[in-house]
Amino acid sequence: MTRQIKVEYLKEKRTANYKLLFIAPLLFVLLSFLLVLLMGPTPDGEHSYIVAATFNWYSLLILPVIITLMVTNNLKKEKEVNQVFYHTTGASLTKQMIAKNLVVMMELFIILLLSTIFIFLLGSILLEEELSILVLISVIFYLFIGSLPIIAISFILYHFFYRTLTLLVNFILGNVAAVIAVESWWWLFPWSYNLRMMAPALGVHPNGTFLSSGDALLNQNTLIIGVIMGLISYFIMLVLQILLTRRQKGNA
Repeated sequence: MTRQIKVEYLKEKRTANYKLLFIAPLLFVLLSFLLVLLMGPTPDGEHSYIVAATFNWYSLLILPVIITLMVTNNLKKEKEVNQVFYHTTGASLTKQMIAKNLVVMMELFIILLLSTIFIFLLGSILLEEELSILVLISVIFYLFIGSLPIIAISFILYHFFYRTLTLLVNFILGNVAAVIAVESWWWLFPWSYNLRMMAPALGVHPNGTFLSSGDALLNQNTLIIGVIMGLISYFIMLVLQILLTRRQKGNA
């Protein structure tokens, strides 16, 4: 398994995904910073516009697109000759698929980590805000877990559709999540996990506004539910990926 992970990682070098790791966090955080400057200081002085706005936009607009690009770029570079090689040599396509998942997860984590570092530096140094490192670390964790189902779903969608349609589906459903995230059945809709968990984690409503003290969306149990459902949904989708991969091998 380690060998497959290493192979998939080496394939990513000098690809669009490798560049995306550094360009996406920098550009988006800088854009958020410029928009926050126009918004001015937060009214109560307790919340951070740059933290709230960046991670809310990440959940709503950016992560579904970035994840789709990472997954489709990862799969698109596979040439037919590679699949023939795997088939004729008896190499495990299942292990290859799992390795691809792990590489995309690693890339997502790097993007979230770099974005958080940029936010912390801009917020604490230029905006002179007192940002909690522990809160930012927890946000990385929740966004990472909440994004796992979308990674698996994107692999499955690309199995049936081209990149454009996969991107369109994730983008549309990612925006629909803003409505579903406030419903009691949000946990049935994987695209809503990140938005719903940002409510208790940052005190931000899925629509981007700050939540008032005592709001039902601040319930900390949501974080536990989101983490559990994120993991369960991912592993269910991973099993489906493996079944589709085995079916593909059987038809090869």
